[in-house]
Amino acid sequence: GYGGGGGARGGRGARRGRGLWGAPTLRGGEPVEAEVIKQMTSGKPDVLKSAFHLGFNMILNLLRIEEVDPEYLISRSFFQFQVERQKPELQEKVEELEKEKDSITIENEEVLSEYYFIRQQLAKLRDEVRQVIARPEYVLNFLQPGRLVHIVDGDEDYSWAVCLNFHKVTQDAGPEKFLLDALCWCADSHSHGQEANTAPRPCPEGGQGEMKVVPFDINCIHGLSKLRVQVPQDLTDRQARDAMRAVLLKVKKQFPQNPPIMDPVEDMGISDTGFKKAVRKIESLEERMVKSPVHETTNAAILSHYRRLEKKMEIVNVIADLRKQIKAATKTVLRDDLKARLRVLRRLEYTNEENVIQTKGRVACEVNTADELLLTELIFNGIFGEMSVEQIVAMMSCLVNSERTSAEFVPKEEFQNPLRVLYDSCKRVTQVCVESKMVVDEEKELTKISPSLMDVTYAWAKGAKFSVICTMTDVFEGSIIRMMRRLEELLRQLAGAARAVGDEALSQKFLDGITLIKRDIVFAASLYL
Repeated sequence: GYGGGGGARGGRGARRGRGLWGAPTLRGGEPVEAEVIKQMTSGKPDVLKSAFHLGFNMILNLLRIEEVDPEYLISRSFFQFQVERQKPELQEKVEELEKEKDSITIENEEVLSEYYFIRQQLAKLRDEVRQVIARPEYVLNFLQPGRLVHIVDGDEDYSWAVCLNFHKVTQDAGPEKFLLDALCWCADSHSHGQEANTAPRPCPEGGQGEMKVVPFDINCIHGLSKLRVQVPQDLTDRQARDAMRAVLLKVKKQFPQNPPIMDPVEDMGISDTGFKKAVRKIESLEERMVKSPVHETTNAAILSHYRRLEKKMEIVNVIADLRKQIKAATKTVLRDDLKARLRVLRRLEYTNEENVIQTKGRVACEVNTADELLLTELIFNGIFGEMSVEQIVAMMSCLVNSERTSAEFVPKEEFQNPLRVLYDSCKRVTQVCVESKMVVDEEKELTKISPSLMDVTYAWAKGAKFSVICTMTDVFEGSIIRMMRRLEELLRQLAGAARAVGDEALSQKFLDGITLIKRDIVFAASLYL
């Protein structure tokens, strides 16, 4: 069947022997274009792509088996087959692009290329400098109300806006995040056909717009001005916001290029040696760029050849990317990832130098519901011995909970130390992964720990009714049940892991945790029984 009240029915005439043909019918609940029907019934099927990926649990279990090489397994995977199959097609593309590149002829290519690479280096260095300036320790002291700031959010340039205030965003883990509230000249949603619930977009030149207060990440700041303007107390009044628009127009008229910019070294006091070096390099490159005969030229021929050079360099970059893909296809995919993961296992003493599995490795083999390395570190850390069964159950819920709540979670006193140990262990494992040259997002790894349902799980383990724990959170009942069932599976695996190293007392603790949570409607086979 199809959405929107439609349905489909297959013709069974031919299958029942009543004729040579069967006529299927398609019914729609609302008018549909013929092209859409054609795409639904005769369009190309979705491409089947392999989702094969490496995991520590997979590698450790392979290492337990004698004469099994993980790299050999990868080389025989469907993922490897798909990558190798792309190689002839990629080579053909490279040959076509090489011909196209060679066909582009440019006069004075050496001079134009020098100017092109200066601009590329400048763009890269300016972005690095901008990122340093936008760090909280440098920029927050200068985000006073009325400060003019240049805002660029992705591809959207909001030009110069008025800073109103900034505030910290609460996160479970990871680095601090700050949002800036700025008064910007935005497109009028009615005149530009913009939906009411979408984020305001910058108003195009000469377009109809209005002043709006928009929140931005401080990384969107691309410039700080020395100028500050007086901000009205009440910006809910349309006339007050229009008055600010008049002020911005007056500033633009007085400073057609840009208002006076704050110097990051002299005005903002940034004393980082690497930053100063980047600033000096920018100044040197700007001097070279200004001396180039290409800079700000109005010669149509030079401009035409420069545009051709830009197109040629785009082709060169595409060819370089394709050659990297071809090189990757000639060797076993994920080989670098495998080597990095093996380094992690050696450094954390899950295997020895000959990749022979050790005691910690045997424990990690038993866990696949959550992060096996983190859980193994916790077991060998000894923290579970100091905790009650209810606290262990609540702590483990952080690793199987995938829900985020709107309310800020404030851990109780009995949870603060376990949570601290959990985050510290995660940071340690992540740090070892980074040092072993694994591609890891440290911030993302920390967000895998979600403590928002700790109180709920603790209360359930203490014997609270399901109706009571549902009032403790805004998470849906089905999500709570799903988390509890995953938690039961994790506790069962941890009991097996503790048994694998001969710790029967800890294994019994995990089994007692299962006994506490496995009851009532949460683990009912059916709601109708």
